[in-house]
Amino acid sequence: MTVSLLTPLPRTPVYAQMKQEQCLLHEDWILYNGKTDVVFHPRGMTSAQLYEGYLDFRRRFYSLPSFIRRMRVSRTHPVYNFVMNLGLCLAIKQS
Repeated sequence: MTVSLLTPLPRTPVYAQMKQEQCLLHEDWILYNGKTDVVFHPRGMTSAQLYEGYLDFRRRFYSLPSFIRRMRVSRTHPVYNFVMNLGLCLAIKQS
């Protein structure tokens, strides 16, 4: 599983709705990548709170204990899953 921020891409219903509701923060398409920036005003929290929650979830989900729990449960493609999960775990620690 990979985790991304909601990104209202052009020509999608989500984008049209957010544009109509004036929720978009800008239209700098470089920031519309789903990983490094919140590009809209979320309801019930600030953009910074959403981003911090996203980072916290990633840190916990890709942590070593979570990785070990997933490996114990998953019996499919163990070598592939081990390499992918270990890579994600290490990448999160570096960020």
